[in-house]
Amino acid sequence: MDADAVPRTVGEGQGQYTILTSAGDYLYAVSGYRVIQMVKSSGESVASAGQSGGQAGYLDGTGTEAWFGQVRGLASDGSRLYATDNTNKRIRALAGTS
Repeated sequence: MDADAVPRTVGEGQGQYTILTSAGDYLYAVSGYRVIQMVKSSGESVASAGQSGGQAGYLDGTGTEAWFGQVRGLASDGSRLYATDNTNKRIRALAGTS
């Protein structure tokens, strides 16, 4: 996977959070957005969780059925991805992201 395929920053003052999975895929979120994207090792980019341009809020769901306020960080324990949702003041756990 070419690291240049993963966006770095969108707009002044907005950070990006990136996790490399054991499958060689990148999961990333850009601060202030409501979606976690996956860039597969093949270079294909897909929405993994949340809604790009979707409604902000809090809703548990599978994949793009989930709602976030603002994703402000990502972490992984090897089997789950954790996302901090700043607006909703929650740490969200996503399964199957290793």
